[in-house]
Amino acid sequence: MQQKTKIFFKRIFKYFLMILLFAIIVQANVVRLKNNLYANYERIVDYGRVREQKEKVNPVMAAIFYDDKVSVEKNISTYFDHYDNYKKKNVKIVLIPKDVKEESTLIVKKLFAEIHKNNNVKSIILVNDNPNDNLQQPKQIFKKVMQTDNVEQLILTEEDLSAEKLIESHLQQPDEMIVFLTDITSMRHKNKKNFLLEEALYFAQKNFYHMEVFDIVDTQIARAMEKDYSSLLFLTDRPDLLQAEIQRNNLELYARHYKDKLVDYFKNNLNQDKNYIWPKKSSENYRLFDRGRLYVRVFDDKRKELFARKNLKQDSVIVSLIEIAKKTAFKVKAKKIRNIKIYLLTDMEEIHKDKDTLLISYLDQDDGVMIEYKNNQALLCADERPDDPAEIIPILRQRGEIPANISEQKLRFYKFKTVEINDEN
Repeated sequence: MQQKTKIFFKRIFKYFLMILLFAIIVQANVVRLKNNLYANYERIVDYGRVREQKEKVNPVMAAIFYDDKVSVEKNISTYFDHYDNYKKKNVKIVLIPKDVKEESTLIVKKLFAEIHKNNNVKSIILVNDNPNDNLQQPKQIFKKVMQTDNVEQLILTEEDLSAEKLIESHLQQPDEMIVFLTDITSMRHKNKKNFLLEEALYFAQKNFYHMEVFDIVDTQIARAMEKDYSSLLFLTDRPDLLQAEIQRNNLELYARHYKDKLVDYFKNNLNQDKNYIWPKKSSENYRLFDRGRLYVRVFDDKRKELFARKNLKQDSVIVSLIEIAKKTAFKVKAKKIRNIKIYLLTDMEEIHKDKDTLLISYLDQDDGVMIEYKNNQALLCADERPDDPAEIIPILRQRGEIPANISEQKLRFYKFKTVEINDEN
């Protein structure tokens, strides 16, 4: 009798737990349904694919001059030939706009990636007409894509032609390339004078170079950009080179549109004594429910980190953020929060690390890094990385609670980029 009673109560307890679990699941879904909190199909890293407002595409036109020892037509109008226009060897002169817009940067990088693939360029001479120009953007492209920071600047103006001899001298060197910062679209306007363009054409014709145009104005790329930023992936044979940058650009667009709303909902849910404050999904804010990876850090008025939390499951961004806010309120309690940092993360790219190579060797300056062992994960954003590269893995081990006796060969490493939303109020 006693044994039967035990079995009976075990069954009752088992059924009770099942009913309780079922009730919790139903209640959670009722709340989600009531507040319409279900995640969208779209991901925030693909935000450029579906935009509420069509943005004007700013075309970019670039040109290359190359030496193939073949006779060249002198008529400028015959230069606009689009056949295989950026895969030439012996590239000597490149023309790119002085100011490259955000959505056109990928095109320019693609041009230089192809030049780098087909040419051995060790030194770049940058020619512009204003000593006060900010040349940080092209120099960064050269360093990252052309893998050289050996860049010399020359100023060439109608009033000062002394740089002409230097340019001609550089053109005779087999591993040097001249880059003119000038807008070649002005060629279409007969009455508009462009001195640097005329100079570039002068050197090209003097040395019997061929010219090709790298142009998105009259190709399908401009239309593809309006529909889907990810369409730009077909432009490269190395999608790993641009994928993270494309996603970061999309995250920047997302952050630009929704920064204020994300910060407001996070701050409004920091009170642990109040119920959750959910947004009501509408045509104006439905992209808040896109899926994405998040990492949030909060600091006090002395810049000391009080709490940090990540969600790498690609749940709804706004739901994840509000849940992190509630966890923050519980952990921080009465402490005063001065600064909030919300990081939007790109997809993770696995690092295939050699045993004797430092992890820093696989990272760009703006890369975050994540460690994974079984179900344990930990990450460091780029601005959290220690000054001593040798400390990266020990810190990741500590954060992920991964024992020191676990060999490095059993660990998996990933890199990613972030877009930061910073609020100091």
